[in-house]
Amino acid sequence: MKTLNLENVKIYTNVKCDIVDAIDLIGEEVYLSDDENFRSYMEGHLLEVKYANDVAYPFLGGYEVGSYKYFILAKDAKFVEEEPKKLRPFKDVIEFRTVTGRGIGGVITYKKKDNDAEYTVLINGYVRINDNVLGIYLGGRSYTLKELRDDYLYLHIDVSSSEWKPFGVEE
Repeated sequence: MKTLNLENVKIYTNVKCDIVDAIDLIGEEVYLSDDENFRSYMEGHLLEVKYANDVAYPFLGGYEVGSYKYFILAKDAKFVEEEPKKLRPFKDVIEFRTVTGRGIGGVITYKKKDNDAEYTVLINGYVRINDNVLGIYLGGRSYTLKELRDDYLYLHIDVSSSEWKPFGVEE
């Protein structure tokens, strides 16, 4: 869920003037929330507005219809720009083994990022000069750690699911 930037955005609440204005907005695309900071919210259309002295949740709407305390118009919404996470190559074979869960002699499934062809191979070894790992043999081919990070994904499997992950570590 993207973080909403609420600066200079009208937040409609259960006060009378907001309720009156909100009636004209029925049918509009909105973000609804029970949290005045919109840490969690529901996207959808404003379907109904209720007003009475003790109505705490006056706005009905959302794709999963519910009653909410606050809403903002989707057309006014701005989102906090999040920095993309930087991925660095594995620093060595130990980090490769720790993160992927596979070491020499293990089986790994990988694919090129821009291709759906999958390869299931043995991890056959690595090329090392002094203390620098220059490459890891996946099947019969050697890949540098940078090349794996830039161009390939591996299939990470745990007890509950499997997903394609990049070769590398987020910084």
